[in-house]
Amino acid sequence: MNRSYKYAYGSMLEGEQQVSFKPVNTVTLTTGGTVERFFAIPQTADLNAPITSRAAPGTILGTNIVDEFFKLHYTNVGAFAKCAMR
Repeated sequence: MNRSYKYAYGSMLEGEQQVSFKPVNTVTLTTGGTVERFFAIPQTADLNAPITSRAAPGTILGTNIVDEFFKLHYTNVGAFAKCAMR
C-alpha cells in the first residue's frame, strides 16, 4: 500500500450589523446588513508528498503530473429593512 497525501484549505470572514429604533411609540424600524467573503481550495487528488505552500502544488501519486489547485473566491453582500407597527 502506497502512502498518499491530501490537501484542502478554506477560510471565511463575516461581518453583520443590525440596528433597531422607534421613531414613535407605535412604530419600530429595524435595518441591517451583512458581508461574507469565502476562499477555498477543494481537496486534491492523492499526492506523492505533503504540500509545503499553497503557491506550489504537488504531484499526483505515482506520477510526475502536477495537481494544479483550483482556488475559489466569492463574496455575499446583503441588506434588509423592516417596519413593524402596532
